[in-house]
Amino acid sequence: MEHRLLADDARWAELEAQAEAAEAAAREEARQLAVAAPDPWAAIPTALRSADLHDLLRVGRSTLHDALHRGDIPAPTLRLGSQGRLLWARGVIQRWLDGTNQPAAMDGHFVLVLDEAAAHLGISRSTTYELVRTGHIRAVRIGRLLRIPASALAALRRAWEESGSKR
Repeated sequence: MEHRLLADDARWAELEAQAEAAEAAAREEARQLAVAAPDPWAAIPTALRSADLHDLLRVGRSTLHDALHRGDIPAPTLRLGSQGRLLWARGVIQRWLDGTNQPAAMDGHFVLVLDEAAAHLGISRSTTYELVRTGHIRAVRIGRLLRIPASALAALRRAWEESGSKR
């Protein structure tokens, strides 16, 4: 009987080792896919006009104009022509939105409204507000509007997944 228990223990240890190897391989594959993922910002023009920027930030023209005067968004990189057309460098806007996070887009958007962010995370709107208030989710305030960069949600999801796998 004791001989059979030792064989079962050895088989169990072998199965555990296989499971750990498969998990490590899956983590490595996910890491490589994340590194090899194309930059979603590559499709955005290198010089953004006001119209491009208000589409990107998902705000109205007047809100963008007011936010620019209040200093809620980065200052334009260049002013062109006699009418003073404003241009922003894509890199400036990307660094402002993504910070140190890996660039991300969700549903084709670089910023999400609060309800969309809550739906992506599978939590309530009030919980999302609480996460923004406590600093767990980085948000950008444009006037009275709150926008959450997709990269901030992706970083939070990665942190949740890593903390879940460590348990």
